[in-house]
Amino acid sequence: MRLWVKITAICISVIFAVMSICFFTITQIQANSLRGAEEENAKQSLIMYSNNIISASSASGRDVSDTTLKSIVSYYFSYYSRIVETEKISYSLVCDGEYLFDRSPYDPYSEFTFQDKQEDQTQPSREIIKVKRINKNGDSAVVGVYVFYVANQTFEAYISVNANDTEQQILKLRILSAALLVFACAVAGVSIALSMRRTLSPIEKLTENSVSISNGDYHLRTNYKSNDEIGVLSVAFDKMADSIEEKITSLDMQLQKQQLLLGALSHEMRTPMTAIIGYADSLLRMPLNDEQKNDCAQKIYNAGKHTENLTQKMMELVGLSETEQIKKEIIDTASFAEELSEFIPDNVKITYDIKSIYGDKTLLVSMALNLTENALRASGDNPEVSVKICDSGQFYQIIVSDKGCGIDEKQIPLIMEPFYRVDKARSRKHGGAGLGLAICQRICQCHGGHIEIKSKLGEGTTVIANISKMITT
Repeated sequence: MRLWVKITAICISVIFAVMSICFFTITQIQANSLRGAEEENAKQSLIMYSNNIISASSASGRDVSDTTLKSIVSYYFSYYSRIVETEKISYSLVCDGEYLFDRSPYDPYSEFTFQDKQEDQTQPSREIIKVKRINKNGDSAVVGVYVFYVANQTFEAYISVNANDTEQQILKLRILSAALLVFACAVAGVSIALSMRRTLSPIEKLTENSVSISNGDYHLRTNYKSNDEIGVLSVAFDKMADSIEEKITSLDMQLQKQQLLLGALSHEMRTPMTAIIGYADSLLRMPLNDEQKNDCAQKIYNAGKHTENLTQKMMELVGLSETEQIKKEIIDTASFAEELSEFIPDNVKITYDIKSIYGDKTLLVSMALNLTENALRASGDNPEVSVKICDSGQFYQIIVSDKGCGIDEKQIPLIMEPFYRVDKARSRKHGGAGLGLAICQRICQCHGGHIEIKSKLGEGTTVIANISKMITT
């Protein structure tokens, strides 16, 4: 069942219960009022009627026998009855347990007990008046008794009032109340249903968007603005969707980079591995002289070293993802330059004007070696490469400069990407795989710095490795 249907059903149930109680109470009060008014009218009519009988009989019934007195009272009672009786109202007269006059269809004498007609000692008057409601032969009626005295003779006057019209009026009132209750509940139900459906429509949109997002449509948003709880929920949902989209986009980019990295590495390793297999097959299957065998072995060795270097650089690039593996310390600049000079040609000039730098010596030497090898490959047969270690004020700097072919300005932002090569033919010729600068950039980032590249085509390139001076424990 939909939420708006459940809420509507609950609201209608509560409204129906409350309104039913209210309508029932109001109807019951009105019914009691109508019945009370009818009973009071019957009582007053009976009192007025009996008082007239008492007045007329008292004047005519002085000093007469009991039989004559009964006849006089009965005469006046029947006379007045013909005047005041209607189709709904009738009167009866009883004396000593016998009807002297009776026009009532309900036998009112039997409806009242002896105790009902006894004197009430708490009342100063001797007259007794009682009224009650009865049901006889499918009719509703009000009957009353008035006990009065004439010359010490006791008489009982009865009134009978047909109350069917009053009960019909009460029934119509109840039917009208029930109709109003149904109408009110129907109007309230429609209004609440429309309001709830409109109010909860953002939740339906949230649900639809959740399903769409789970199916990969991450750009959907509710864009519902309101100051209520649903508005707050909508804003929170949109923020969550933004976060999910950012995370998914980041994961997709990382996955694409990983796929590109693995694909490029597989492609780069296929060439040296093909060479190794080819030359090894020649050694095994073909008759070669000593010079040819040495040449094949040398080429196998070179291809193997290339594969080893490529694998090592790949491991370095991946291994640098955990910065906790870097062991930083104060490095003597002279010692650093001496260790670097062991891996590079003698014609590369190394200078420094500071006593020490701070970082992981092994990684910094690897970075400087990569930058120097790149400069040598770009310089051709007569390289002019220099390495300078200095302090810029904010960073320690390792600056590698060459007078080589240079780099197009459009390609400078791309050369830090793994496996990107400016000149693919030259890189393959010299064994480059496009991983060197990516590793250097990662080493700089792990040392709180970055790499800057300044280059012009045909004039040379300067690479500046900035290393943070901050010493932490």
